[in-house]
Amino acid sequence: MDLSKRKKKSAAAATTTSVRRLGRPPKVEGKDSRTLILAAALDLFSTVGYEATTVRQIAARVGVRDPALYGHFKSKADIRGQLFEIHGPRALFSALEKVDLKQLLTSPREFARDRLHNVAARWFEPSEHKFFRFLLMENLKSNVEPSLSLAEIQTPMREKLTEIARWLILFKIAIKADPVWFVGQFLGPIQTLRTEVAFSGEKIDLEQVKKRLDLHLDHFVATFLPNLSLLNFNMLTRSSGKDGGTKP
Repeated sequence: MDLSKRKKKSAAAATTTSVRRLGRPPKVEGKDSRTLILAAALDLFSTVGYEATTVRQIAARVGVRDPALYGHFKSKADIRGQLFEIHGPRALFSALEKVDLKQLLTSPREFARDRLHNVAARWFEPSEHKFFRFLLMENLKSNVEPSLSLAEIQTPMREKLTEIARWLILFKIAIKADPVWFVGQFLGPIQTLRTEVAFSGEKIDLEQVKKRLDLHLDHFVATFLPNLSLLNFNMLTRSSGKDGGTKP
């Protein structure tokens, strides 16, 4: 084969390779691929649902093959589990597990307001919108999986708030009431506002939400915590163990 024919053959092979590469999904490697997989899964879970989404669809959206995805996650359920770690109530309310009641003594109202504002700011993050929409889609099913049930998901957070409520009622900081009902009165308006944000589009902004949360907090304190100003260190030390946890 002469030199000119070799050049033509090489050029044709290069063209074929180029065409093939154009038809392939972009290859994604490195530490960012895990983040991209989670983002792609959340997109699909929040639009077509968890059950309808396949691992192959997630991989295709990212631009990797199935084996590459399994290099980061064991299964679709593992991906969902990681999304819950990032966006679920465990992440959102983890601060409750670390609350030192001494922090409440100086300015309890501001303490609660700051945390509510931080929670509200997360509501406006695109990924949080998608995660909440995904949960709502799953909870509309008649046979919702327990791990996706909003009631089950909120249980640890409600239990922690109930513990705090029981402590406040014991020392007559709060009105005498069933602690579970007490927590419901606090969370109900917040959850309603959360749903409104999810479906309002751009009709409501963060500052409006903060103002409404402030109004709710002020009303709740005035109605259910009439003796909040009496909170003092003696009450704290009587109810705390060595680890600072509440023991009503």
